[in-house]
Amino acid sequence: MRGLALCAVACLLACGVSGPDPTSGATGGRGAAPPADTPDGGSSDGGTGGPSQDGGTAAPVTGYTIQELPPVEGVSHLFPGTINNRGDVVGTYTTASPPGAGPRRSFFHDGSTGTARRILDDGTIIQTATHINDARQVSAETFDSTSGASRGHTRGVRWQDGVETDIGALPPGPDGPQASAQSINAQGWIAGWSLGAANLQRAVLWDGSTLRDLGSGAPDKAFSIAFGINASGQVVGQTNFPNVANPDAALFENGTIRDLGSLAGGGGSIALAINDSGRIVGTSPAPDDSFQHAFVFDLPGGPMRDVSPGRPCTLGSVNSGGVAVGNCIADSSGAPTKLRAVILRGAVVADLDALLGNSHWVLEDAASINDKGQIAGFGLHDGKFRAFVLTPR
Repeated sequence: MRGLALCAVACLLACGVSGPDPTSGATGGRGAAPPADTPDGGSSDGGTGGPSQDGGTAAPVTGYTIQELPPVEGVSHLFPGTINNRGDVVGTYTTASPPGAGPRRSFFHDGSTGTARRILDDGTIIQTATHINDARQVSAETFDSTSGASRGHTRGVRWQDGVETDIGALPPGPDGPQASAQSINAQGWIAGWSLGAANLQRAVLWDGSTLRDLGSGAPDKAFSIAFGINASGQVVGQTNFPNVANPDAALFENGTIRDLGSLAGGGGSIALAINDSGRIVGTSPAPDDSFQHAFVFDLPGGPMRDVSPGRPCTLGSVNSGGVAVGNCIADSSGAPTKLRAVILRGAVVADLDALLGNSHWVLEDAASINDKGQIAGFGLHDGKFRAFVLTPR
């Protein structure tokens, strides 16, 4: 999926755009990303300890303060991917106009100093930081091409202190070795995808030394993809299953693949993040309309629950307390589509704008939440696109 940060994945899904194309060996990856802490406080692992998983925290949040992230290379249009428990943020930006166009670069925002800088400056055309843990290890993908006619090469890496470690790739098909690192847990393990021999994406897990193919849910289908990983090594994503028309949200664990189902039946759901307690969040087609709705699935038994009834939404990040964030379409009646950042603290999602109460800001996407309740995302500040970090009062 798209080579965008997790937050952008969430936006695309909320707008009714389908997930990765299982019929083509796309090299762009997804990056988002959403989306997903002692783990690493990002969208995937949520952390250990902490309060019970009821969608709330020990002390209810009554409001937030907001910090605008500083420019990187003079660019203020930043797309945050994840925030760790130290308040560090990684994400992407472009130097082209309009914002979001052109080759992507990656940034690191230091939560302790408030400064931001470019990372992954390795000479490739595209660099996409997807996730950061508390050790400041970053999962990322890079893309390079030798010519306009070349399919190019997508490479999954773990970045730390300026050093990139390649996660490797599965035995290649026609497009050669391709891989993407989508999420990283506290141990530095990475979940993502690699093109298999059939030239389709395959969900993979890298444990710091070995890249493992996590398989597909249907023997006659080669497609699978991973987006989130927790501290136990449970991985979530999407794959095909027998007798299901479309790929479905999946849990990859100990050599098994579990179909998490979908809200409407027939597949089409995508699991984007999982915390250490086994709360899974993502997006799924709903039975009553043509849009994707946000879901929660609590292991071990579920079931999948619609937490945005009547609203096209997605959730791409969940912390150790089970609090999840994402976005919803504000007005699905016509163009232009407007997004609103949302938070799940109980049974249904709620708009973050109401909790912030700042007329100078319109919060469009909440890409990630850490165990302290800090949220990274983007929106409009006095009408200008800006990235932010919210901190609970």
